[in-house]
Amino acid sequence: MPRLPIAASVLLLVLTGCPFVDPAPVFLPEVPVAEAERAFADAAAREGVRDAFVRFASDSAIAFRPEPENAKEGWRRSGPVPGRLSWYPVYVRAAASGDLGFTTGPYERRDSTGTLQGTGTYFTVWRREAEGWRWVVDLGTPGGPPATAPEAWRPDPRRRPPASRSSPGAARSLMAADSAFAARAEAAGFARALADFGHAEMRLMRRGSPPRVGLAGAVAAAAADSARRYSAEPARGYASAAGDLGWTWGEYRLVHPGAGRRETGHYVHVWLREGGTGEWRLLLDVVSPRPPERDE
Repeated sequence: MPRLPIAASVLLLVLTGCPFVDPAPVFLPEVPVAEAERAFADAAAREGVRDAFVRFASDSAIAFRPEPENAKEGWRRSGPVPGRLSWYPVYVRAAASGDLGFTTGPYERRDSTGTLQGTGTYFTVWRREAEGWRWVVDLGTPGGPPATAPEAWRPDPRRRPPASRSSPGAARSLMAADSAFAARAEAAGFARALADFGHAEMRLMRRGSPPRVGLAGAVAAAAADSARRYSAEPARGYASAAGDLGWTWGEYRLVHPGAGRRETGHYVHVWLREGGTGEWRLLLDVVSPRPPERDE
């Protein structure tokens, strides 16, 4: 049977009243990461917080309590978590190679009666392993809820999937970027380092407030705390196979001599490098402070 030309086929569908079917949606690497996060949250509601965290954790996952330890072993040692912890992703990024991603969004804690106990923002790094997606680091910053509940993440139909290519030297350049950021922050201040290294979609997560979204807001928040001197020691870094997404962690120190404002702890950074080439840009900064210390 002869085939109709494409234009004639479309006209025939219109004239006969048949609906036009859109082409299949373009696959984005963020979709399976978001699905893993939602499955994790659903498991926490069904099975309990501790069991869900253990089941979805990588064997090498890190937790800061306050010092870094194996997260899976730490959760197994802990008793059942009373009440309910719920969360959902509002921002998701993933590597073109489909092996690394992260999510962040609001969370809330309620006791067994349903009474609200606390709110804040969570942050989770995910890695694709043989068994599926597993989280490798998870942090939360307690703070007041935003004025309105943020919309849950959905794929952007306008976004095209990035090209994937191998980048064997990515981990080395990632650590170099993290070290350069630390040096710039110590020499010129944390706000200046954010302005120089930050991505346009930068997210700054700190306890006591919703995340500062956007580079301008992150720099302004950091500038408001410029009296404290910042220093950091990078520890480890992990990059995607495509060399376009990576995360680092290390220790940080904030000191304001004589003002009783000394803080130490661990930081986690997420870095983005468009196309797996060029400069790494800081996309997210979150900290896990140690208990308050006496001023020097």
